[in-house]
Amino acid sequence: MDDLLHYSDVKSECQNQTTHLLLGNGFSIDCGGQSFSYEHLASELVFDEDDLISSVYSAIGGKNFEMVMRQLDYFMKLQTSLDLKPEVVKKIKKSTNKVRSEFVKSITIAHPEKRKDVDFELSKEWAMQIKSVLDNGGKVFTLNYDLMLYWICGMHGCSQYGDGFGRENSLLMWGPTKEIQSIFFMHGALHLFDNGSYVEKETSDGSGQLFENVATRIQGGEYPLVVSGGTKEAKMSQISENEYLKYCYESFSCLQGVLVCYGCSFSSMDGHIIDAINNAVKLNGIERIYLSVFDANDLLSKKALKSKFNCKVELFKSSSMY
Repeated sequence: MDDLLHYSDVKSECQNQTTHLLLGNGFSIDCGGQSFSYEHLASELVFDEDDLISSVYSAIGGKNFEMVMRQLDYFMKLQTSLDLKPEVVKKIKKSTNKVRSEFVKSITIAHPEKRKDVDFELSKEWAMQIKSVLDNGGKVFTLNYDLMLYWICGMHGCSQYGDGFGRENSLLMWGPTKEIQSIFFMHGALHLFDNGSYVEKETSDGSGQLFENVATRIQGGEYPLVVSGGTKEAKMSQISENEYLKYCYESFSCLQGVLVCYGCSFSSMDGHIIDAINNAVKLNGIERIYLSVFDANDLLSKKALKSKFNCKVELFKSSSMY
């Protein structure tokens, strides 16, 4: 671990280049605690009444949300080859939707209710790094669904940077300011809702009760715009069906400069993110990327990942970021 770069080294190496930031689950855990770890979120899932989901969980030997989604997605892919009966296909679709909706609920259970519950000093440090990227023409992308990035930007004066939303007919709708968008929720987020015609951003309406407003909508049967799938194909299918998500992905796929990836595991379910980075490399956009490393096990994983990227890959200590 001692031979890893410090984040100050990364900034020095990139001072004459546009630097972009990609935030993964590690960022949410930093800001919201271990309640945002996939293991904890999985512990909140309850599927006792669904024998298909329970069987899949039993077969894989644990509660791994994305692995369950992967198996269900594979079932759907194989339905034609296996000549499954219509009632079986219907059951698989129902179980898949159940997993997705329950995962969203588990996030709301684990989520801090108010932004004041987020460690102020830590959020301030993160805001400094985010501002540094945005002030120098970079863009910030997140793969997380939670409100951490949104809250931190609001707490520390980053909210002036565009997220593509603008007010129309009393609603905050995506689209009016997308040309100057610099903050992207690539997999959707709890505060974003798609009504079929447009994507709307939920706000606190001056009450400071953003999370409560989101929770109320979910309890009322509305579900946030969230990408959840067990394979990169399943995730890309959801992304391609939504204009906001597609715009975020396409913007990421043609970045120019340098990309810093913090808290990203780049598991097999995130192959579409690796594809997007390699597409940017192919377009002579991304010159190199920097991957954060959390511990010795993570170091082994990140070293193994290097060959998947078609550009130079450097590693830095995640603890040096703030």
